[in-house]
Amino acid sequence: MFTRIGAASYLTLATLVMSWGAPALAAVQILENKVAGTLYLINVWGAGTSDGFAETASIATALSPGGEIVGYATVGSNTIVFKGTPPIGTATVVRAEVLPNPRPVFTRAFGVNDSGTIVGDTSASASGSSAIGFKVDPPTALKNINGTSIALGINASGQIVGQDNQSRAFLYKPNGVLTALAATQSEARAINASGTVVGWRQVDGASQAFIYDGTVRDLLPPQALPPAAHTSEASAINAQGDVAGSVTTPNAAVQDDTTTQPFLLAANASVPVQLDVPSGFNDSFAKGVNAEKWVVGRASRNGQPPETATAWLWVNGQLFDLSRQLKGDWVTPASSGAGSAGSTGWIRLLSASAVSDSGLIVGEGYYQFTRNSVWIQERRAFLLDVDSIPAIPEPGIYLMLLSGLIAIGAVRLRRLGPQ
Repeated sequence: MFTRIGAASYLTLATLVMSWGAPALAAVQILENKVAGTLYLINVWGAGTSDGFAETASIATALSPGGEIVGYATVGSNTIVFKGTPPIGTATVVRAEVLPNPRPVFTRAFGVNDSGTIVGDTSASASGSSAIGFKVDPPTALKNINGTSIALGINASGQIVGQDNQSRAFLYKPNGVLTALAATQSEARAINASGTVVGWRQVDGASQAFIYDGTVRDLLPPQALPPAAHTSEASAINAQGDVAGSVTTPNAAVQDDTTTQPFLLAANASVPVQLDVPSGFNDSFAKGVNAEKWVVGRASRNGQPPETATAWLWVNGQLFDLSRQLKGDWVTPASSGAGSAGSTGWIRLLSASAVSDSGLIVGEGYYQFTRNSVWIQERRAFLLDVDSIPAIPEPGIYLMLLSGLIAIGAVRLRRLGPQ
């Protein structure tokens, strides 16, 4: 669902992207670039009213390889799971259905595979206390995964990962065998089709990213980390084994403060690529990666409320702040437009949770609408169907740009003459 478009169309100032402890990479960041696509509201139907707005909050958390969307919504005092598929034809919203039925008071979905099996956590308490991991194999009802507290990912083989009831990363196989992957506090965040698992574990009192492919080991060796790195975590892995995650380091400018920056580690690389943070933000967390090495996530500002966060997309050295493109940069269906005072539509995209190989991105944002003649802004799940990404200009274009700048400088110096 995406294509490359001409490099010269989006030529602006470029900067080299650097990796930690490595020379400049053959990648560039294009400033003020644009991504084209269609932005949809995910409407959770069957939640109590005909307009689909009965929920007070919703978030889309995962995509299957085939594009099925799952997430969870708050309706009254209950938290419920939903699933949906991308719109077809002239649809203006993604219609998501509530499941399972009957459903517990508290359920959240965090993963889904192409067979439609959904995993997450559930509790008899509205607060989510004493939660247990679950799976739903359609069309059967929810099944608890005994010994676990949350299930976060599932692959095509039905292998499930998450955190067990002793706060350890686990791998659960379809034969019912549950294996702890670490002896210390840890969490398995994702698993790919090959069964490779990534997450974080406590090492010497600090959280460190790990990878499991039969044995558990540190994902990032010390020499691959920035100086004074404090913690790291791996959040996502694609079919090829490329891993996205985040590294937290002390903020030298502010005492007792930290800065978090995302990374992408290619399957056969030893040093990760340090991804940029959207302008004006301090902390940025990677949440998903696809086969094209597109990375999505969430950025926030230190000391600022959660509603000031932004969703972002990183592609081949280019960073896109998705909230900055709400005004006219996307095709937005009539009931899911770019909102302003007194209009229905999106106010801000807060977080991008996952990205599919076909260019679908899901997450949550602030959406404005009316109910009973009153304007309301609430957190809602979104789907962004990406159509095109500006291509990185060829090296020759940068040489032309550089030579042009040198020529302009030389002419100006001649005009100024001796002082």
